[in-house]
Amino acid sequence: MINITSIESDDNGSNDNETDFTVPAFLKADSATTTEPVVHVDRGMEPKPRAQKPAKAEKPAKAPKAAKVAKEKPAKVAKPKAEKKPAQPSKVDDLVAMLKKAKGASNSEIAEAFGWLPHTTRAAVSTLPKKKQMPEGFTLSSEKDEKRGRVYRLVKVEA
Repeated sequence: MINITSIESDDNGSNDNETDFTVPAFLKADSATTTEPVVHVDRGMEPKPRAQKPAKAEKPAKAPKAAKVAKEKPAKVAKPKAEKKPAQPSKVDDLVAMLKKAKGASNSEIAEAFGWLPHTTRAAVSTLPKKKQMPEGFTLSSEKDEKRGRVYRLVKVEA
């Protein structure tokens, strides 16, 4: 609810409507600027009602779908399988072949053969047993040689 009170003052600043109320300076009408009375709006604690959203229109019902008709599929023709090419040896296979030799392979020899850095050769050799890439019946041997450095070998296990 909104209460509107009109306050009018004459040229000397007296209030005709109320005798014991003094009008603050910002509410007084300045005769030089305006001749209209100053209106004070008192808004109560009640909030304004919000505008309601228009109701959504209902969508028309969809027509039922037609029943599906089973189509006959043509018989599948068996394609001839492509001949498998023999697998090319991988770097792991080449590494295992180097390590199977009687003299084994040093860290620097492996790095030179594959173009690897020393830490890569150590990682490749150490993961052979973990990834089960070694042939059965062999174990990895590592020895320190004064001339060649660290030498790795695959040694046949005797049962």
